[in-house]
Amino acid sequence: MKILHRLDRHADQLEALNQFLNEPKMAGFKYICLVIDGPDSIMRSLSFASDFNFDDTHKILVAAAEQTR
Repeated sequence: MKILHRLDRHADQLEALNQFLNEPKMAGFKYICLVIDGPDSIMRSLSFASDFNFDDTHKILVAAAEQTR
């Protein structure tokens, strides 16, 4: 899994998710891991890692955003 965008404040959480998903028992699946600032944050930001290429990851995130409007 490649970390595609990471803010310093999300580093520990994203690295923990990434390590867990690199375990042999998790092989054979594709993942997108998201770390998002909480709802109380004034300027919410996102860090993410993905097994998909960057373009496909972007399309998936756009589609998810459209569904949450």
